[in-house]
Amino acid sequence: MMEVRKILTIYAPLMVIVSCYFFPFELTFLPKGINTKIILAVCGAVFYYQHTLKTSYVYINKKLLWAVLIVICFCLTCFLAVDYNHTDDYTYALYIISFVTWLGGAYGTCRLLNLYHERVTFEIIMNYLIALCVVQCVLAVVIDLVEPVKSFIDTYVSQATIAEDDFLQKTDRLYAVGATLDVAGARFSIVLLGLSVLVCQNARIRSNRVAIATYLLAFLVIGTVGNIISRTTLVGMIMGGLYFLFKTGNVLLIKEENIRFWWTATLIGGFVCGIIFYFYNKTSFFSDCL
Repeated sequence: MMEVRKILTIYAPLMVIVSCYFFPFELTFLPKGINTKIILAVCGAVFYYQHTLKTSYVYINKKLLWAVLIVICFCLTCFLAVDYNHTDDYTYALYIISFVTWLGGAYGTCRLLNLYHERVTFEIIMNYLIALCVVQCVLAVVIDLVEPVKSFIDTYVSQATIAEDDFLQKTDRLYAVGATLDVAGARFSIVLLGLSVLVCQNARIRSNRVAIATYLLAFLVIGTVGNIISRTTLVGMIMGGLYFLFKTGNVLLIKEENIRFWWTATLIGGFVCGIIFYFYNKTSFFSDCL
């Protein structure tokens, strides 16, 4: 009971915050153009200002300087291209604004995670993203099958950061909250690749059969439903699958934990395939992947 309460009161709200950054969306009752990523970027700016006042110096991570330099060079190149070609499209020339917004949103998200986690590590971030993508995939199926849920989401959530709502209805594509089309596919791919790295590099996970089964089930859920939402997810499935294969498929020395890993993967894969075939015969929403 204590664990369930912790999930509902701590992990779930933090996962919502991560979702607001990773899959930004607009709320229909807010002014158009203000999405959750911008709100988190504002929070990040406030947190950074507080940190500067507290420490009395401006802190900039040296690793970010190269990224900032690349963005500045990119924007200058695009600006020269616009001027040379006598066009008026400054979208890429002003990309540094988007870069700063994403960076500020990431800082704000991490500082909010610090309210519970003393140190935000790769494993913590990936666990939130994996759980988030699974929830988004399940929610996309629920929205497609349950009309009241679809009406509620469409009433309060706008997908304008990715595509117009009319376009999604016209194309009859699966969507969740801020997760649809190629944007969702690219982010699903990132998470699938990160999941494979986490499982293969973390000895604690590799030694726990329940943990392996949980992560593999998440991999297959994201890969299957994610491909229905956006076929770009297939890139992440292939890259993640190859990483699994290269890290665990040494035929000269087959470790016991590798055998356990692939045996678990086979069982989970068979279970998920059975669920897919069941829904394929009972519902029509899987027809999008044909």
